[in-house]
Amino acid sequence: IHPKGPHSKGILIGRDVHRVNLTRNLVAFNEERNPYIEPGASAKLTNNLVYGWGPRGPWSICNLTNNDHSSEPVRVALVGNVFLPGPHSFKGSAAIYAKRIAPYSAIFAQDNRVSDQYAASASIVDLPPNVSLATLCPFASGCTAPLAGSETEDAVLSHVGSRPAERSAPDVRIVQSVRAREG
Repeated sequence: IHPKGPHSKGILIGRDVHRVNLTRNLVAFNEERNPYIEPGASAKLTNNLVYGWGPRGPWSICNLTNNDHSSEPVRVALVGNVFLPGPHSFKGSAAIYAKRIAPYSAIFAQDNRVSDQYAASASIVDLPPNVSLATLCPFASGCTAPLAGSETEDAVLSHVGSRPAERSAPDVRIVQSVRAREG
């Protein structure tokens, strides 16, 4: 019912927000913002499971920024994350979208996976020629993930939620839908 069309949105890391650390989260059934990181922000995303994003393109999966020509760089570390399409997801080969990202942005990506078979490592699409992937972690605190990407899905689905041993009915339904690749 949103005037812009389907508007199921996940995580938004706003402009100039720093020191965000997202670890071992289940982000499921969002049209976009899985997450969306705005210009000038810095964030570490480690061992998260993203499932069932929208059908409209790679920006539905993980959108580093669409900065409208802002000169504010982003600093992002993506380590050990898993991106699994649902039945209605855009199923391109890439999972991380970085169109019109500002020069001097630092993007560190390591051991991210896309698809059930983990056949393709998550790549970054539309990276401008004046931005390159960081070969070193851009954070003094480091970029080590607690788990390897191959362990992320099982760990997240086993432990996600405020009370994993006593999940509410909606939490049980969501976890079961992800395990069954439904929804």
